Formats: sequence, C-alpha cells, structure tokens
Amino acid sequence: MTDLIASFSDDKAELAHLTRVIDGEEWSRVLLISSKDVKADFSKKTEVVKVDLKKTLSELIEQLTGLFKMEIKDTEVGVNLICGSGKEHMAILSALLKSGVGIRFTALTKEGVKEV
Repeated sequence: MTDLIASFSDDKAELAHLTRVIDGEEWSRVLLISSKDVKADFSKKTEVVKVDLKKTLSELIEQLTGLFKMEIKDTEVGVNLICGSGKEHMAILSALLKSGVGIRFTALTKEGVKEV
C-alpha cells in the first residue's frame, strides 16, 4: 500500500472529493497538508500537517522536505491536489521531488479513484 499526500481546504465540495479519494483506495497512511485547521472526520488514519502560508515558499519546501524524508518509507506516493492554494501545491510538489519519491496523481473519476 502507498501513502497519500493531499492538500486540504475547508471547501465542502473539495472536501467531499478528497474524502472519496481517501476512502476509495487502500492507503497505508494519509498526510493532509493544510494552512487551515482540519474539522473533518476521515474514516482512515490521517495525519494533518499544518503549514503557515506567511512563510516563504522556500521555508515551506524545507519544512515539507524534512517531513517527507522522515515519514515516507515507500518509493512512491499518491498525490491529490484538488484542494488548497497554488503556494501549497508548489511546496508539496517541490518537497516530494527533493525527497526523491515518485508521485502518482490520484483523483476521483466517474469510474472511481484513478491515477490520472
């Protein structure tokens, strides 16, 4: 099983999409990256990583790179960026690439959760 790395916001439609992505696969673990407090209850084991968008992009990348290098044990992760801001997305993608893991973009489609 693979970890899922996802950006998170409090938009209800985006939350519904993300919940279905989380529930639609057998993830080892889910890391939610968010600048907001998470007020959602997910059915699978999730860890919320709160980021401060007042930090520079370089600081966010450094924070997430350190986290990913310590926490990700597999050679690839699923990634869902349906929620969140562009700054969060840039930091997540850069940190994953700097961490040396492969990424599979994952989304909810009409056929269920798929790699896109």
